[in-house]
Amino acid sequence: MKITSWLDFWTSNSTIWYNDWQKSQLINLSKWKQETRTVLLADTEEQEFIVWNDGIRKYIDWSVWRLIQSPKSFLNSREEVKTIMLWNQYTLTEIVWIIIKDFKDRLENIVWNNVDSVLLWRPVHFHDEDEKLDKLAQERLENAARLAWFKNIEFQLEPLAAAKTYQSTLQKWEEEKVIIADLWWWTSDFSLLHMTSDAMEVLWNTWVYIGWNNFDRKLSYDYFSPHLWRWTLFNSMWKQLELPTSFYHTLSDWRKLHELWDRKTKHDILWLYWPSLEKDKFWRLCDITNNPLLWYEYFEWVEWTKKQLSQDEVYNWDFNFFTNPLNFQISRVLFEQLIQEEIYRIVKPIEELLNQTWLKSENIDKIFLTWWSSFLPIIQREVEKLLWQWKIVDNERFSSIWYWLTIESYERFK
Repeated sequence: MKITSWLDFWTSNSTIWYNDWQKSQLINLSKWKQETRTVLLADTEEQEFIVWNDGIRKYIDWSVWRLIQSPKSFLNSREEVKTIMLWNQYTLTEIVWIIIKDFKDRLENIVWNNVDSVLLWRPVHFHDEDEKLDKLAQERLENAARLAWFKNIEFQLEPLAAAKTYQSTLQKWEEEKVIIADLWWWTSDFSLLHMTSDAMEVLWNTWVYIGWNNFDRKLSYDYFSPHLWRWTLFNSMWKQLELPTSFYHTLSDWRKLHELWDRKTKHDILWLYWPSLEKDKFWRLCDITNNPLLWYEYFEWVEWTKKQLSQDEVYNWDFNFFTNPLNFQISRVLFEQLIQEEIYRIVKPIEELLNQTWLKSENIDKIFLTWWSSFLPIIQREVEKLLWQWKIVDNERFSSIWYWLTIESYERFK
């Protein structure tokens, strides 16, 4: 029986599906979650590599090991990225190979069969300006998949998957102009297509470098950190100064996880503790740097709050894992005020498109909203200001695209 797969190798997270035609299935890459962080841990004690969320959990238990995060973001590097792990030198291609090989092994253990075909999901641009670097990034990803013993490797553009998902809903007699708004983790992609059930033409496309993860950073930096530790003052000679903002930026970005526990950071925080004027606040920062598990819990809470405020008007926070516990409440109204600038940047490309002289909003049949940011009520409201509500399609934001990709992988490799 022919089994195919597709891998969404994101910068921050990854997901994997397989298809044996009888069923399409999203597999678990960690104990509880199907979606997991894209990381690689070099365990020097056991002399082994650990990937996905399992790698983060082991790292926060004992943070002396080497952790590599978001390797996809380096694929478009001009120079060949190399590093030393477990006393051997590895190139970036080999680092990605280790992660993809783990995916293949787990998948084959589940299906009890060999899987040699994979459809890799890729962004429209690995590099915004240099076509050679864009091509090089795809070559590195493809070479990594070949090292993992995949024989048949093909690529699919991320926005095109959403477009084809919507196209699959059209009847044979239907013909529409559709805006596809693909609202991702780090980017938001927009395309205007003229499509029928069996053909499509791209009339316009653009993207902005902002997405779902930006809201985590906004929540952490602009709202939670002032309550917890930001704006803490300390005495320096004859005047009072604020704690350097670099700490808060690090705490607001999970990709900078490792920077919290290097020797210099710990030394700097310890040096600033004694002259600090708000030791109860400052001690929470010390909690984070002395116990990596607290940082992980804190960031999970930030992400969870964002998701809850997509559904609820108010969410209650309880920071009982700090030495000096704290609890407070955040409303959706306040959250939306915090992210107003990011929302404006996401919606602006749609507004600019509709302001073109050759196109009017009444000529748009539908706008298809997909992925995480489409859950935010403020996104819905801002789009409704530009187009009639009945023109917005946002059902099955994930499952329909995932299902279509598994069928696509089967059709390509059958």
